[in-house]
Amino acid sequence: MPYKAFVSIEKEVHKVTLVFLRLKRLKEKVLEVINTTKNGNDKIDFKIVDNNSQDIAILFLFFIQLFVCFFYFKTKLIYKLDNDDNDEKKYPEDEKENEFYRIVNPLVILTGASKYKSLDDLHEVKVDLMILRNLFEKVYGYEVHCTYDPNKPETESLTLKQLNRFLIKHYTNLVKANNNEKNYDSLIFFWCGYCNTTSKEGYILITSDDNRYKPFKKIQELFTSDINKPKIYIKNAYRVNEQPQQQYNCGSNTFIITSTIPEKLILNSINSDKEKGSHFAECFCNVMSQNIKLSKSLDDNLILISKLVKQKALNGQIIQITTTRNRNVFLCLNSNNYLLNTNTEIDKDHSWNKANNKAHKMVNEMINTKQQGIVVVATNLDKLEKSNHRLSQDNIPFSMMINSNQYMKQKLIIGPYAISSFYSKNITFDNITIDGSVYVVDCTIDGFGNCHITQQLIPTNQSIIRYHFRSHVFTCPWPIDIKNLTKLGKNTLEISKLNEAIQLLRFVLCFRLQTLYDSHIDVAKSYARLGRAYKKKGEYDKAIEYYEKSLKIRLSKLGSDHPIVAISYNNFGV
Repeated sequence: MPYKAFVSIEKEVHKVTLVFLRLKRLKEKVLEVINTTKNGNDKIDFKIVDNNSQDIAILFLFFIQLFVCFFYFKTKLIYKLDNDDNDEKKYPEDEKENEFYRIVNPLVILTGASKYKSLDDLHEVKVDLMILRNLFEKVYGYEVHCTYDPNKPETESLTLKQLNRFLIKHYTNLVKANNNEKNYDSLIFFWCGYCNTTSKEGYILITSDDNRYKPFKKIQELFTSDINKPKIYIKNAYRVNEQPQQQYNCGSNTFIITSTIPEKLILNSINSDKEKGSHFAECFCNVMSQNIKLSKSLDDNLILISKLVKQKALNGQIIQITTTRNRNVFLCLNSNNYLLNTNTEIDKDHSWNKANNKAHKMVNEMINTKQQGIVVVATNLDKLEKSNHRLSQDNIPFSMMINSNQYMKQKLIIGPYAISSFYSKNITFDNITIDGSVYVVDCTIDGFGNCHITQQLIPTNQSIIRYHFRSHVFTCPWPIDIKNLTKLGKNTLEISKLNEAIQLLRFVLCFRLQTLYDSHIDVAKSYARLGRAYKKKGEYDKAIEYYEKSLKIRLSKLGSDHPIVAISYNNFGV
């Protein structure tokens, strides 16, 4: 459905219609109306108001600030966000470069509080933060920093002091980004947790020490000062009071999204036996994951997200948007950082290591029985399945092989991972992203569309990889030569290619965890090498973490008097 806006000139009201919501088109439409009623040589200013005639922004001919707000209950629509199949769609390749902004390398900050002193705990926050981290890290390849760590239960709480320290730390990193190799092009900030409004402070984020809070506008002001980069703020707010408030938006080139979960939904979620995420986070991650293929603007994706949230939360979830940017925003894949981010701390995932251990056995079994095909370890295999109407034909796409008895020969489930073997001389990936690893056994890999493997591609020497992946995929031949990879990682570290070295050394660590027991002395070596890499990179907390794991194994296996243990203690002089 087209969007409608009303332009008031003196006492006369004019209606304009837009096929799709774009600042440039809105400006053009408003100016068309103005030019029909005024002398074209006059300098004219105008303003946009909401349905209550409240000023939203004052705009001159060269600048527009637009407030878009959509409610799904007990309020009128300023813009009705219904986007049917006939609506015009704009993609980056269809627009001039100065009409859109590609976000490729943002600093992503995820914050939230799950446990509170006096308020009810929000178990959904933990789930939300994890699926959001997965989205930005594994799907988009962005650098993500999160206040919650599932391996550290104490991080379920977030005090005001901890939040302030976290924000200051990453504000400093963002300011310094232009002077180092990271060079962030934007900021994405996410809050999940309780929220309230006050007359003086506006929106406030309630931290785990319930009587303390962080005014949201203070976060905006912090990142607005000295940072001339696009900024996206997203609040998944569990509201303590009932009335939403107009957004505070400071600084140019800013995008604010607020999903408000009313008290009734909060009570229902608290009483639920299942720990699951919020509707907004689920819909946001699902839609933005598909955005990799569809290349829609953030505006267009939010239209779809709002529809899905409305369907799931019929009793009144609210979404608001405020923006001061004058160009469309597109979130794009960061192919340079993709592998590094998807591999981040995968060694800590015990299910992942067990699943790949099973995959190794399947590969060896296929080699011994002279079978051709692939073994896949992935979290999303069933989601990739498509109806198979061409079983009698050759070279059917991989998505049609999934759960087909003719092609899928084994399937095991370990935690979130499915380990499956497929027998075929030729595998054709069809515009899919496999969230995991693929082992190729003496077969040919083809593909079409935009295909990706988030972890590793491991082919045997007789395999042929004819498809060129658009994004870098870590590739290692089978059988895996762990000594050669370790040497390559050490050499890469010596020439200060730190990210590449960490990739290689982490892969070595994972392989050893998959093929040896956790306290093997070679595992200790891998921990120590990763610690050295992080020390050289200046990430001392991670360096200490891996040095401690190495020391623990060496003390157990070698005793406190062994020279290698002394070296381990010396490593702590970071």
